[in-house]
Amino acid sequence: MEVKDPAGQPVSGARVEVGAGMTGMNAPKVVARPTKNPGAYDANVNFGMAGAWTLDVTANTAQGAPTSAKFQIEAR
Repeated sequence: MEVKDPAGQPVSGARVEVGAGMTGMNAPKVVARPTKNPGAYDANVNFGMAGAWTLDVTANTAQGAPTSAKFQIEAR
């Protein structure tokens, strides 16, 4: 994942949490690790089964309020 500020610049040092859920099932939240690239983070989420999942990504930075985004994915 990439975290950028409103001007489109990479944000390093953020705490990025990733949650995953589907109807009747939630995976535990995980904390993403920073990569070598500025503003880039990596997380491994264990999907308990195949199907449509919603990822909920929250970035907390020292510069402001937490920011969240949701993504729909298909696990196979």
